[in-house]
This record gives sequence, C-alpha cells and structure tokens, in this order.
Amino acid sequence: MSSSFGDVLSEKMGNITLTDIAVVMAGAEGSARNVLSSLSRFQNGKRKPSKKKVVEIAGALGSVRKMSRLKTNHLRDELMRAAGHGDPRYSDLRTAAKLDLSESEERKRLSPDCHRALQTVHTLSENEIQTILGHVGVSTMKLIIAAAERGEEIEVIQLQKISAALQKTATPSSSAVSSAEAKKAATVINAGRACIQIDGDVSPVQMKVLQSAAEMIKSVLKL
Repeated sequence: MSSSFGDVLSEKMGNITLTDIAVVMAGAEGSARNVLSSLSRFQNGKRKPSKKKVVEIAGALGSVRKMSRLKTNHLRDELMRAAGHGDPRYSDLRTAAKLDLSESEERKRLSPDCHRALQTVHTLSENEIQTILGHVGVSTMKLIIAAAERGEEIEVIQLQKISAALQKTATPSSSAVSSAEAKKAATVINAGRACIQIDGDVSPVQMKVLQSAAEMIKSVLKL
C-alpha cells in the first residue's frame, strides 16, 4: 500500500515542525501563518499539494535539516510520488517495464541520427560521442537532432562535462581513495560502488553536472 503525502511528509520531518517549514517557505516578508495553514491541510490529507508546492516544501525541509542538494532532490522525488505527481514507473512494475522498453527502442531508433548530429560538433571526439549516446535520454536526443536539422549550433558543453566525468573522474570502489585521501579532497561525491573526487573549488553548475554524472554511474554499475 502506498503512503499518503501526509504520512511521507511526517516521516521525513522527524523532529522538524510544520512551523519551521512554514517560516522558510514564507521568507522574510511572507506570512508564515498562511503557509502553515496550507501545510496543515496538506499533511491532514484535506488538500493535495501542487507540483510547485511540493518543490517548495522539499526545499524548505531540506534547508531546515541542512541536507545536501542531492538528498534534497531525493526528498523532493519521494514527496512528488506520494502526492501523486511521480513517474508511474515507480509505482507499477508492469508499467515500468513497458516504459523502459519503449525508451530503449526509441533511443535505438534515434541513435544513428543523433550520432550524425553530434559529428557536426568538431570539439567532440568519437569516444565522447559514444559516451553521450549511451547516457542521454530520448528527449535530449530529439533536441540534438532538431538543432542539427535547423542548422543551429548544438549546445553540448554540459554533455562534454558529463562525458569527461564518466570517463576520467569516476573511481571504482575496488581502488577507491583511502579515508585519509578522501579527507584531503575538496569534494567527494558518492556514486554507488564508486566515488568522484574533486580537488579544488566546484561551482554550483559544476556540482549539478557532477551529481547527474554520479546518478548515471550508479545506474551503469548496477547493470
């Protein structure tokens, strides 16, 4: 039996109160009382929160609990599913199998056209192209193909960063850095049975790309 939004929210809150969340959501000039009233109705099941509200609630709870961005995103996804906004593949295995099969077939069909489109970007090596093709989704493939057909410059900076992270930065756990080495690193991002270690500063944009790469690595290692 799937849990209600209120049940999941209460579980994730722990010792955090609705008032704590309301204060963050309201901000300096907002009315925490009005926000608290809405949160109470969401928790009691009297109203269903919109996707926007779920994002705001997850962000506020993550802020109060001082959660990392990655953990806050996971929290958001759990609350989304509990509120009925989640991807159906998370609630029904039969639907999941159909969606995965459909996605795989579509990616296979689009792969040749996407490969030709990426070849027009002279900064990409064949190895980078193959890495990108192996990890981007159908929507991204369609955007790349459409841009090439219109003769537009294809924006692949983010794809290049993901490709580089997958090929050079992932460290398998069998030869993972020691605890002492990990402490010396400026940033260590877990990726399932692997980890990504970065020396030096990491910008918010770079962190977002690296976190996406970490999720991809986790999926690859599960195969």
